[in-house]
Amino acid sequence: MNLDIVILAAGKGTRMQSSKPKVMQEFIGQPFLERVVNTARELNPNKIIPIIGYKADEIKNYFLLVIISDYSSKAGWICFIKSN
Repeated sequence: MNLDIVILAAGKGTRMQSSKPKVMQEFIGQPFLERVVNTARELNPNKIIPIIGYKADEIKNYFLLVIISDYSSKAGWICFIKSN
């Protein structure tokens, strides 16, 4: 199957009263975005493309660490696009 998945993940999360981006808030030990990405991986897409904005570097750095430590054989499966 030829599938690319786009995840809209650019919100600040101001109502969460935290300095973390909304998608990096943890739920049962994992950031929300990691849970969404892991679920998306079950569909075996060509690419998973989270659209990120607020604190984009923090989000990219977290996922680069995850890729290196957990998914080193599939390091090309995730891309990042910074929204305006």
